[in-house]
Amino acid sequence: MKKHLAAVACVVYLLCFVTPLQAQKVWEKPHQGWSFMDVMMILKRSPWAQTQHDQSKLTSATTRLHSALPVRQAMVKLQKIFQSYDKFSAADKARFDDSVKEFLDCPYCTQYYIVAVKSPHYQTVPTKLKNVFDIYATFKDSSLEELTPYVFLTNDKGEQRELARFIPPKREEEEAVALFLFPRLDDKGKPLFSTENKTFSFMIDEKLFRGKSVPVKKVSFDVSRLVRDGVIVF
Repeated sequence: MKKHLAAVACVVYLLCFVTPLQAQKVWEKPHQGWSFMDVMMILKRSPWAQTQHDQSKLTSATTRLHSALPVRQAMVKLQKIFQSYDKFSAADKARFDDSVKEFLDCPYCTQYYIVAVKSPHYQTVPTKLKNVFDIYATFKDSSLEELTPYVFLTNDKGEQRELARFIPPKREEEEAVALFLFPRLDDKGKPLFSTENKTFSFMIDEKLFRGKSVPVKKVSFDVSRLVRDGVIVF
């Protein structure tokens, strides 16, 4: 696992030198052929993911559009790479494919826009930085009722969705992830986004953080970059 962490850290560094033109080609490839570098690009710097740093640039958080299929495909591909899926027997491949089927199908994704916010696990943060943003410490005990007044999904016309469900981060070795779910349709059956929108934003009111310097408050996405075959992939 330490080798995996070292590889991820190396790729994050290299991503700083990849141009948007180079990156654009990554998600246009068939997902079966994505490399480790491709996967990390999709999960950290793509139409569906942004990585931000706090003002001190000591901590970071990545916001992903989890209900977008390419994000889930990239997460599964990462598992395949780490587990040497290509060397599996036919039976082991079948078992693996079966184990990730529900994750890829994502039944909740048909009802909700799902946003994932990820940060390095609190155990990987140096001791001197324990007082800065850590998503596990920030959200592990949070309830839907506590978060609803502060967390929104909004489009460029000022329309918004309130938080409908929340899945807090769990203790994991490499990273902690919080999931925020927003209804796709309003009471009139209208989605929050269409191809007529230019942008939308995931927003967390800074009051929730009580003055702490954090790497995620408002993250905006370009709708045009999410469109595939006339459909918004989110």
